[in-house]
This record gives sequence, structure tokens and C-alpha cells, in this order.
Amino acid sequence: MEVLLVFLYGGLTMLCFIAGVIFVGYSRQHRDRFFLWFAVAFWCLGASWGIHVFDAIPADETPYGYLVRLLGYVLIIVAILDKNRRRS
Repeated sequence: MEVLLVFLYGGLTMLCFIAGVIFVGYSRQHRDRFFLWFAVAFWCLGASWGIHVFDAIPADETPYGYLVRLLGYVLIIVAILDKNRRRS
């Protein structure tokens, strides 16, 4: 079971990194910092999963990955608020 979790956490890390790269491309194409916020947020989410891959302590017992994930979610909220504030 642990090998499967490490595989899944690695896959999530890779996919979050790829999503961040795609958002950077959108940011350059549309010249909008909204997508940059999302890119950094996805990289934070990917880092949180990566922490679980390389951490020797089981994922449920360490708060570090969850704090980085919380930062990612806060960045998404900041991106939405920033986008709405610039519009009005």
C-alpha cells in the first residue's frame, strides 16, 4: 500500500508542476497575472505532495505538507480577489 501511495503522490506532484507550466503559458499569452497566481498555487500544491513522497514520517503525522497546501489554496483565493478588484 505504501508503494502505491508514493506512486500516486509522485504523479500528483508531476501533474501539479505541469499545470503550473500551462498556467505560465496562459499568463504570457493573455498578459494576465491571474494565471501566474494559479501557477504558483499549483506549484505549492505539487510541493505539498512532493513533501509526502520524500518525508520518512507518514503523511498523516506531519503538518508541513498541509501548510504548503494551505498556502496554495490561499494563493488561489488571492488570485480571485485580485482579479475581481481590478475589474471594478
